[in-house]
Amino acid sequence: MNYWYRGRHRVYTILVGLLLLDAVVYVSWLRRAPLAPAVAAALQAQLERDVQAREAEVARLRRVREKLPEIRPALASFLSERFPPEQAGYSAVAVALNEAARAAGVRLENLSFKVQTRRGQAELVGVEVGAELEGGYATLLRCLESLEKAPGFYLIDELGVVSSQRGGLRLQLRLVTYFRRSS
Repeated sequence: MNYWYRGRHRVYTILVGLLLLDAVVYVSWLRRAPLAPAVAAALQAQLERDVQAREAEVARLRRVREKLPEIRPALASFLSERFPPEQAGYSAVAVALNEAARAAGVRLENLSFKVQTRRGQAELVGVEVGAELEGGYATLLRCLESLEKAPGFYLIDELGVVSSQRGGLRLQLRLVTYFRRSS
C-alpha cells in the first residue's frame, strides 16, 4: 500500500508542477511586451502605403467603369476581329497553324484541341491547342513569329524542345486561344 501511495503522490506532484508551469507560461504570454515603437511605426507606415495603393487601384477601376460605354464598341470590334466564332474557330486555328508552318518550312504534326472550362467568361470559350513542329532552329522561330503575327489571338502556354530523329528539332507547342461563344 505504501508503494502505491508514494507513486500516486509523485504523480500528483508532477501534475501540480505542470499546472504551475502552464500558468506561468500563459501569464507571460498575456503580458508579453508590445511591439517596439520603431517596429510599430514601420508597420503602420507600410499599412498606410498599402491603403494608398489600394485606393489608387480603386480610383483607376472606377475611371475604367466610367469609360466603359465609350469602350464597348471597340471591345466588340476587337472580339469579332481576333476571336473567331466557336463553330469555325477550330478550322481557323488549324489553317493558321498550317499556314505558319508551311511558310516557315516546318512540319506540323499531332494537332489537338481541348476545351477549357473557365468561370467568368460568358462571351468566350477557351481552347488549349497542342501541336508538334519539326524543323531547324531558324525555321521554328520563323513559324512562331508568323503565328504571333497571325490575326488570331494565341497565348503560348508551353514550349518543349527535343532533338528530332531527322536531325532537326522537335518543338512541342501548347497554346491557348479563345472563340466567341455561340448564341
